[in-house]
Amino acid sequence: MELKQIAYLSDTLVLNKTTTQRLAMTLQKKLVATLAALLLGFIVIGVVVSFFNQSRLIHRRAETESGYLRNEVTRLLKVTDAIMG
Repeated sequence: MELKQIAYLSDTLVLNKTTTQRLAMTLQKKLVATLAALLLGFIVIGVVVSFFNQSRLIHRRAETESGYLRNEVTRLLKVTDAIMG
């Protein structure tokens, strides 16, 4: 083999190695991006589910408290009515 051919083959091998490394980095970046997107999606879904559960819980507590206060006011009004009557 001539010196030029050896140099050409050497350069070709280096380029192939570099191309392979770039391809591996691209695949790694795509994998990391995909995993990050999935993780972010699960976090968003979890936040939305948690928001609706907490909203429902707060609504139930408010209804229970308002019912308790309504009963208490009714009882006090009956006592006042009995005293006045």
